Parts: sequence; structure tokens; C-alpha cells
Amino acid sequence: MFLLVKFIPIIATEFMQFKDITGQEKIKNSLRAAVKQDRVPHALMFLSKDGNGNLPLSIALSAFLNCLNPTAEDSCGTCASCTKHKQLIHPDLHFVIPTFNKGSQPATTNDFLPEFRNLLVNNLYANTEDWKNQIGSENKALNINSKQCRDMIKSMALKTFEGKYKVVIVWMPEYLKEQGNILLKLIEEPAPKTVFIL
Repeated sequence: MFLLVKFIPIIATEFMQFKDITGQEKIKNSLRAAVKQDRVPHALMFLSKDGNGNLPLSIALSAFLNCLNPTAEDSCGTCASCTKHKQLIHPDLHFVIPTFNKGSQPATTNDFLPEFRNLLVNNLYANTEDWKNQIGSENKALNINSKQCRDMIKSMALKTFEGKYKVVIVWMPEYLKEQGNILLKLIEEPAPKTVFIL
């Protein structure tokens, strides 16, 4: 099952819980219902303009899926899982982000993860230009390369570490280009309790 969601601009004071995201009630209700009925799609595509609320809602959904004490409406915000989501360090929350090669070896998300976390802590609504400035890519082309795709396939083959779900947030999937073909089988038929959010 695949769900496509279109966003309108939103404002959030924090990024961890549904309650902190203003608006988008229809979308949040649909996501809550899917979780309650244990019918969470294995792949979701959130569409919005660059810098809008798709990333905060993706993180809030991951927190809700893995919360140790969820309510009917939201994650608790205080358990160990929620605390790790706030810090963007939950072991079952994975990011795939566009990078650039610094040397002869292809760079992956792990090479830039501290910079990405720092960017989101300071500006959850960051856009492509903010990211380029954060990592100093200057005129270098960003991409999600084949090594990064293969690394994701390996990490998705492992069981969850702490949570009920493994969540992969692919930020700016348009940077996948032809390398995205490597991920088609994984996205179409992921392991149980794995959710891809593009």
C-alpha cells in the first residue's frame, strides 16, 4: 500500500508530536487511524514546497509509531523513544539525505549526519539552499548516490533495535535520480514493520 499526501504550508513550534503541528488535521487524522488500525502503509510520499512541513510531520509520525506510551492522538513526548526522536538519534529512525563527494570516495548520509541534525535543530523547515550552506557544498552537485542506496538496503535487512517500526525518511528524494532504481524492490516489498517516508 502506498499513500500520497499533499501539504499546504504549516507552522510548528516543535517537530516531535502531532499536537505541535498547526493545521493538517485531515492528514494527521488519517495517519492516526492507520496506526490505530495497524494498517500503516509501507511507503508514504509527502508532497510540499521546499521548506514546508513534510519533514516535521514525518518525524512526528515516526515518534508516534515507536512511542512506548502513546495516547489515541499522539506520542507521549516523554518516554525514552520520544526523547531520542527529539534529539534525532533514535536507532530505528533513519535518514537518507542528498550529499556530495568530498574526496574520491562516495559520501553517504552517515558522513553528513551531524550537520543534518544540527541544521534541523536550528531550522526544521530548512530548504535545499539552507542545506547547501550548512555543508559548504558551494557549486558541487548534491545527490543520493548508489553507495548510499546499498547502505540503506543493508541497514533495512536488520531487525529493529528498540522500536516497533523502522522508519526511513528520504529527504529530497528527487536527488535519487537513476540510483533510485536500486531501492525499488526494497520500497515495494520492505520487511514487516518498515515504513518509508519520501
